Amino acid sequence: MPLKPQLGLADEFLANRGQIMTCQPPHPDSLTGLRRLREEVNERGDECLAMLLAGVEVYASVGREWELLETMRKFAHEAEEMVRNTPSAADLRRLYEREDGDRPS
Repeated sequence: MPLKPQLGLADEFLANRGQIMTCQPPHPDSLTGLRRLREEVNERGDECLAMLLAGVEVYASVGREWELLETMRKFAHEAEEMVRNTPSAADLRRLYEREDGDRPS
């Protein structure tokens, strides 16, 4: 049975281009734990590791926000086509409030 080659971290990153995060979405408890770990490390005086953990925290938080924005942008493009020919409120009011003998224009 042939062995499947293991992807290195860089290869995996390149294979997943176009995806915001490969471990999505991060659980809120994970973000809270990461924040606590960063604060604990900072209190111990390891500023470099605390800075690195802060960067990871920002990346994870921004990744979630970016995904939300992308979802909203995609929906806006799809919704535009759905509402393009939808009558306005004034058009609907004229349609439903006209007398029975009147024809819609």
